[in-house]
Parts: sequence; C-alpha cells; structure tokens
Amino acid sequence: MTSPTRSHPALAASVLALAVALAVASIWLTWVGFTESDDVFYAQAAMGWVRQPPFLGASHWALRHGIVLPMAVLFRLFGQSETMLVLPSLLYAAGLLALLAHIAWRLHGWLASAFTIAIAGTIPVIATGASLVSTDLPEAFFVIASLWAFYRGMAGPRATMLLWSGILAGFAVITRETAVALMVLYALLFAIGYGGRRRAYPWLALGAAIVVGLDWLYLTSLSGDPLYRWHIALAGVRGDGPQMAGAFATAPGLDRFGAFDVPRWLKPFAATFANQSFGLFPWLAVPATIWVIASGPARARPASALIGALAITWFVVLGFLLMPWLWVIPRYYAVCTVLAVPLAIALAHAVLVGRRWFALVALALAIGSGTALNLGATTDQMAGERALASFAQDTPEIIHTDPATERGARWLLDRDGVGGRVSAGLPGAGSLYFYNSRPRRALPVDWPIRAPAPDWVRVKEFDVPPRWTRILVTTFGLGRVLPAGLIGKLDPPPHVIGIYRVPAS
Repeated sequence: MTSPTRSHPALAASVLALAVALAVASIWLTWVGFTESDDVFYAQAAMGWVRQPPFLGASHWALRHGIVLPMAVLFRLFGQSETMLVLPSLLYAAGLLALLAHIAWRLHGWLASAFTIAIAGTIPVIATGASLVSTDLPEAFFVIASLWAFYRGMAGPRATMLLWSGILAGFAVITRETAVALMVLYALLFAIGYGGRRRAYPWLALGAAIVVGLDWLYLTSLSGDPLYRWHIALAGVRGDGPQMAGAFATAPGLDRFGAFDVPRWLKPFAATFANQSFGLFPWLAVPATIWVIASGPARARPASALIGALAITWFVVLGFLLMPWLWVIPRYYAVCTVLAVPLAIALAHAVLVGRRWFALVALALAIGSGTALNLGATTDQMAGERALASFAQDTPEIIHTDPATERGARWLLDRDGVGGRVSAGLPGAGSLYFYNSRPRRALPVDWPIRAPAPDWVRVKEFDVPPRWTRILVTTFGLGRVLPAGLIGKLDPPPHVIGIYRVPAS
C-alpha cells in the first residue's frame, strides 16, 4: 500500500505546509506572553546566571536548568525582554511538534506526520503553552524524546540510542520531578523483560545517571547539601500543594485551575476528558490508540503500544500516586499529547484504505474542537498591567494604582526602566490614578478604591473588546444551564481600564 504523499512529493509538501501553518496560526491565536506567574521566577534565575555565574537557585523554578539556562543565554546576548523570556518555550513547542511529526513519519509516512502536526498543534495545552513560560512542554519534549530513543534502541542493537534515552530522561527529571513517571514506566518494562534484552537497560540507567549525577555534583558543591534539590522541591510542595486547597477562592462549579470541581478520584479524568486544555482530543485519541495497537498497521503497533503505556503510566502516577503532593492541573498532562501520533496514524490509514470521509470527520472534530477552544482562550489576563507599562513610558508623572496591578506590572515596568514612575498607593490631590477593574492578581480585601470617584477626570481609556464567546452565551442562553464559574470564563464582566486625574481640591 503506497502513501499518496510518497508518490506525489508536491502533495506531501503542500499537506505538510498546511499543517504547519495551522499549528502556527493556533499559537498566534493563543499568544499569552508574560503572565506575572512562574515566568517571574524563571527570569530572576536567568538574570542570576547573567550577573553572577555559577548561580545557585533557591526555588524549584530556579533549578529547572533546561529552561533557565537557555533564557540566561538569550538575556546575555539580547537583553532582558518579553521576547527573550518566551522564546525558549516557543522553541520547545516547535521541537515537540517536530518530534511527534518525526515519530509519525517513521511509523506511517508523511500523511500521518502532517496529521500529527495539525492535531497536536491545535491542542490548546500545546498551542497556549508555546507562549507561556512553564515546565510542561519542555518536560513533554524530553520525556517523549527519551521514549522514542528507547524504542529505537530496543528495536535493534543500538546501545547509543539507549544511552541517549537515559540522558533525555535525566534532563526530564531535572526539568520537573514529575518525570519520575517515566522512570516508573522503564522500571515496569524492565520487570516484564520488554524487548527481551535486560542487559541493554544499564545503558539507559547510565545515561540518566550522567545527567542527574552532574546536576547533583553541581548543586552539592555550591550548597553543601547533598539533598539540596529534594529539599527545595519539598519546600515548593509545602508552599503550594493540595493541602492548601481551602486557601484559594474558586468560581462556582470549578476548581482553582479552571477544571470542573469533582471528587478527588475523578479529578484526573475531568482535567483531561472534560477540560478546555484538550477539547475532544482524548475522546478520539484513546480509542484510536487502542485500535492501532490491536489491528492497525503492523509497523506502527509496537511503538503505539509503548506510547499508550507512557500515557497510562503518566496518567496514573500524576493523577493518583502523587496525589498527596501534587495538584491536579490539566497542563501537567501535556505528555499525554503523544497520543496524537497513533490518532494520526489511524486517520492516515483510513484515508489510504478508502475511508476518507471517516478520517475527515474525525480530523475535523479534533482540529475543530481545539481551534474553537483556542479562539476562546484567555489571552488578555495582563491587559491592564500592559496598559499601565505602556502609559508609564509616555508620561514623566508618578502614576498611582492598586497594589495588585502594580505587582503584576512590576517586571514590565522595570524592564522598560520606568519602574520609579508607578506607585502602589492612594492618589493625592491632582495626581494620576490608573484604574484596572480586573487585575491579574486579586485586590487586597482592604483596598478602598473599587471604582473611580464621580469627580475624577478621565484622561485616557483603554479599550478591551469583549470575548467572542459572549455570542454563544447570549444566543443560546447558556447562562441558565452552565455553572456560574464557566459562564464567568465565557462571558466575563467588561474589563474597564483608564487613567484618571484626581481633582486638585
């Protein structure tokens, strides 16, 4: 059976170009950038390396060298900017998509590769993650690359591939400790004698030991604590872990991270099968993976079985075994997007055997649901803070604002060298006040200004258009049937941003 893309190179190039364009458009639609969250800690650690290497981080973010070190190099070469802040994430996203496409190509040809790019590139957790400074996509890249190198190494006498698999697994572990799920998978495969070559597994262990060992030597030599990474990780869990669930305000019907608020044992399922981070992708990918393993193209079955084993292990370890220490956050399951490969293989096979309509409908559901969710993604959560930073560049006056907005804009203000022009405090007579109705962070409960006073003079107003999903809420009356928390995401209150002059009297 010959792939149409193999017999028509021009068609293959066109299909691949269309898939890449779709992925690029998805990333552009969901572009977020700086969010005054984990990215602040990564930026601080990167600047620590720029100013005084070697740098010893004091937080778990600062110890994620696969993110911090590339950012530090970019800051050193091009200066500290939002573009350089986000660029490592964008490169990891591109690398992840290229890796998934390469795996699909090796297993079933260019059509499966193109389908993989189109499907994976529109999954919201990948599209949005490409412009967010977080650990999810870097971890997914290292984990999936390790698994693919492991598969290649076990498929033949390739000790070098197994060594590389271990090295990549080591990078995954020091990128985020949740990658221990990959080590659990490798331990299970060793126990059952997967590949029939238990003597090959030491190469895998050696590769991981090289990376983890060097990281251990580095941290121990600087800190004097041989368990430094472990202690820092535990401090992070104590500072923000499941034991603190009651300390955070949540929208009705939703948990802290925007997933449906369900009993704890159902949370992993809600975070993946009923969440805007994945859309319909899991509903299509799981049965497709089962089909490929059971009766799909012979060349793709062994690798798809290994991919399925990774997804199951990841789901169980992060969702249940790490339950006492780990939040159930949808983006933590980004590794499971590896199932885009068997899904794409199943659809490409359907095209080749004449079931094109079936393949097109399934492809439209996967891409369409992801695209619809991408169009409704929250990308303007820093609109007020960005407006403040922009206005501060245009006026020499001191601008007063609320503490939440000032905190959110601080990195942007300092980056632009205008940090001294903004003060978190009550405005005096004749001064300027920046009003932001929806800051990135919650206002202090005792902050007295909740709206501009009637006698304040508006100097400038910043327009924030309503989200397009408001049309769905108003047209179909969704406010009567959906939880209030979900409606708050689809049709949030108007975002009012403005500069006001307090009367001199």
